[in-house]
Amino acid sequence: MKLLAPHSSTRQASQPRVLASCAAIVLLTGGLAGCGSASETRSTSGTMSMQSTATGSHSSSANPSASQAAAAASGLASQSAAAQLAAAAAKSIAAAKSVAAAKSAAASQSAAAAKAAAVAASKSAAASQAAAASRSAAAQQAAASQSAAASASRAAAQRAAASQAPAPAQDCGGYSPCIPAGSDVDCEGGAGNGPRYIAGPVQVTGSDPYGLDRDGDGVGCE
Repeated sequence: MKLLAPHSSTRQASQPRVLASCAAIVLLTGGLAGCGSASETRSTSGTMSMQSTATGSHSSSANPSASQAAAAASGLASQSAAAQLAAAAAKSIAAAKSVAAAKSAAASQSAAAAKAAAVAASKSAAASQAAAASRSAAAQQAAASQSAAASASRAAAQRAAASQAPAPAQDCGGYSPCIPAGSDVDCEGGAGNGPRYIAGPVQVTGSDPYGLDRDGDGVGCE
């Protein structure tokens, strides 16, 4: 591209601005070192204008490639962000599944433990009932044994008392030796007709129911 020098009218119009710039530089630096002649300033201004025009031309020619690169970079960034989101979602789903599985396993273990505890409690209750029944049966047997032993002891005591008791007094009718009560008794060898007979003498101390002491001297069958 061919660059053209600025028109003379443009140079004339820019002189006041250049002078104002020089005045500002003088005030700031205290001298004219930073401000050249008007021609130098104009030349510099023209050169800067040409460089700016050339830069603009290069920029305009480079803009399509930069836009494509920016679009490609934006697409890659979008894809990367989408991939990160997908990975994060997959991780979240996996973590949720892992937590759910752990909770399910814990619930299963808790249910199994509760069932085992219930079975153990049932067995313990059955064992306690069996032990109580066994103790009750043993107590009943012991009571029955004690009752039988007491009955046997009482019976033995009664037998012992009966064997040691004196024989009841025999009713001898006042005769000695004793003539037990019964049918009629006569003296042996006498005129009586019995049916029982006794040889004398017989001591008569009572009422003499058989009439053996005829003379009343207390001796019968003399």
